[in-house]
Amino acid sequence: MGADDAAMAAFGGALGSGAAPALETLDLRKNKIGDEGMRHLGDALARGAAPALEKLNLSMNPASNAAQRAAKDALKNRK
Repeated sequence: MGADDAAMAAFGGALGSGAAPALETLDLRKNKIGDEGMRHLGDALARGAAPALEKLNLSMNPASNAAQRAAKDALKNRK
């Protein structure tokens, strides 16, 4: 796991613990987030983290398009 993926694991955990409930926009572009980091973010969002989040920018990260799309889909389809 890369450093930025580890950071995303911690960030996803914080979001999942109820941090930032009023967060509406999250700009994570240019953060060197890989597929694993996107998975952590997507998992947190799928579980309902950051309930007010509406805009998510993941561009210019090394994660695959599929991983970025999965994180965005988790936001759209969350519980």
